Amino acid sequence: MTAPCATGQKSGVLTATLCTLVLLAVGTPLFIRMPLTNDAVFYDLQARVLLNGGTLYQDILEPNLPGVIWLHAAIRTLFGDSTEALRLFDLAVFAGIVALCVRWLRVSGSGRRAAAWFAAGATLYYLSISEWCHCQRDTWMLLPSLAALSVRAWRTRRLLAVDVEIRPGATGGWSAVEGILWGAAVWLKPHVALPGLAAWCVSQCLVRRRRYFLLDACGMLGGGLLVGALGVWWLIDAGSWPAFYETLTEWNPHYFRAGREHWTSGRFAAMSVRMWPWSVLHLAAIPIAVAGLWQMLPARGSGNATAARVAAPLLAAFYLGWCVHVFLLQHLFDYVHVPAQLIALLLVACWISSKSQVPATSKVWRTATYAFAALALISSPLLHSENYRLWTECVQGPNSPHLRDKLSHFQNPNREDLARIASFLKRSGVSNCDVCCYNSDLVSLYETLDLQPPTRFVYLQELLVFFPERQREIGEALGRAPHRFVVTDLVSCGLARPQAEEIGPDGPLAPPPAYRRLPQNQFPWSEPVVYRAGTYLVHRVDDTKDDVAASAVVR
Repeated sequence: MTAPCATGQKSGVLTATLCTLVLLAVGTPLFIRMPLTNDAVFYDLQARVLLNGGTLYQDILEPNLPGVIWLHAAIRTLFGDSTEALRLFDLAVFAGIVALCVRWLRVSGSGRRAAAWFAAGATLYYLSISEWCHCQRDTWMLLPSLAALSVRAWRTRRLLAVDVEIRPGATGGWSAVEGILWGAAVWLKPHVALPGLAAWCVSQCLVRRRRYFLLDACGMLGGGLLVGALGVWWLIDAGSWPAFYETLTEWNPHYFRAGREHWTSGRFAAMSVRMWPWSVLHLAAIPIAVAGLWQMLPARGSGNATAARVAAPLLAAFYLGWCVHVFLLQHLFDYVHVPAQLIALLLVACWISSKSQVPATSKVWRTATYAFAALALISSPLLHSENYRLWTECVQGPNSPHLRDKLSHFQNPNREDLARIASFLKRSGVSNCDVCCYNSDLVSLYETLDLQPPTRFVYLQELLVFFPERQREIGEALGRAPHRFVVTDLVSCGLARPQAEEIGPDGPLAPPPAYRRLPQNQFPWSEPVVYRAGTYLVHRVDDTKDDVAASAVVR
């Protein structure tokens, strides 16, 4: 009776592994050649400032903790400045996340087939989402977070399975290791403390030992404070602490409030469509997580302390804590939701694996799984015929602006038009701080032309939108800046794409007719346009430029 079952398991594992290998063979060249998102380019720019002897937060404003900049600096030092190097690192981090998830599935009692199919599904997911979701600190911090959660689950399971004597040295040591992992994740993004705290509280509810509580709390806090102290020491030693403290106390509160103000149902719906069908995983994962918390019942040393009964509530608390910071505390950006969707996929995989042994429900779950897999495959860009034609070019050809535009999920930025802008500026002999990029989609021009931003306010338009109370300060900095040119993107500044792309009677190098709708007496529209490529304009800045007024932002 067991032979067919064993054969089915082996067949399922083999099929899932083959699917994963096919997905990697098809998707990896496309993934590696995809363009970097603006945020990744911006972190690269800050890493370059750091490696060239500059001071973080003082020379470039950054409203986040510096962990991702440290990572970019290390990657660029070890592996070079190419797009491919950063994307390969990102793929390695993702592989580590999948390995930890597979390990979690196996330890929690799921079979090899469930683990293999999870790996295939996660691979399809990550290779299908947009470049905006790749090379982001939100995904990178999931790796140390899952490692910390795995340590927490192992220790909790061990204390529940048998009547283990609590030794202060071992308990405090492992707690410190876990605290170090959480501390490393916090330097990437502090919101990760919420899922960590949720998992820790559930663990304490399961163990229910007062002595363990004290030792564990002290060890966790000690490990986390050690990592925090090392980071603070670095900031002080590098001279970044005063500007960092100002950013933390004066800029970040406004940045948080701005995120809530721009969190709308329309933008959420658009994001859910872009991440379809993976965004609907939460509809299944949240009820599963709530149900998982009801499994916090095994008593110390009882037979109920199985791996599944420990793993389910810990993962549920971790996931729900992550959902709180994603949906309630974060900006409405696609990449923020990637870790939560990966954890949701893991949670659903664990649940389906446990229910597959129950005949009454296995058929329902199997049908739902097949339906979701079909939707995921149909929605994946990996199946687009266009990408099959690009595969050979990705493997053999150069990483040209044209190729990056073809692989991009978005119309903006257009790398071919930016290459034309860069060529014009090179012919104009720009150097040092001669160019100001008004919109975030233009930030790659600084690296392309080997230039420095003329002020510390790199994401200029976005900062004016998110920090209206700082418009005078930003305007004064621009008034003192030595830049000779300003580059603007008409689409990002409010014109509809057909209007921004329109060619008027004066030809393609002249601003489109709709340009006159912009406030011509305000910076940067008050500066004469000397070149145009697509929706991008180059303005020549007069030596007598005025400060930027608060009304300079085109919303």
